[in-house]
Amino acid sequence: MENTKIILSFNAREFKRAQLAHTDYKNSVQALIVAAKDLGVKLTTKKIQEAHNVYVDVAEQVYNAAFKDSNLPESTNKMKALEMLDISLVSLSQASNKYNALKQYEDTPNQEDFTRYATSQAEIELYNSLSDTVEDLNRLAKANFIKKMKLRKVTKGQ
Repeated sequence: MENTKIILSFNAREFKRAQLAHTDYKNSVQALIVAAKDLGVKLTTKKIQEAHNVYVDVAEQVYNAAFKDSNLPESTNKMKALEMLDISLVSLSQASNKYNALKQYEDTPNQEDFTRYATSQAEIELYNSLSDTVEDLNRLAKANFIKKMKLRKVTKGQ
């Protein structure tokens, strides 16, 4: 009976939440690609995943493209300079914030991660014993040997 495992439970609700979060993550990557494209920067999913800070990387590329032939000093505030040219980074900022909030859901959820198993011999024996007990109690209830009981709440000191 080695290598036997019995499924004890599967948390379908949390699995569904993880799937939705992963879908939101993929949508946030696409929104980031579109926001960068609107600013004239080509982004790929790989570049996004490798970037330390996507917002800063894209903003610097936009700045470098806008001021390619200028002699601005190094101390120039790049964001202010872009603002003076009326280049809005709002959509990039929003997409970047959403991406940063969701990047922990990058990996596709795996059903195995949401499933509990009985794997040891002791756990399997306990599961089988409890299953037998439940079946016996269900038979007794069906035969009307067990009636519905009203349980009262017991408080401390009773």
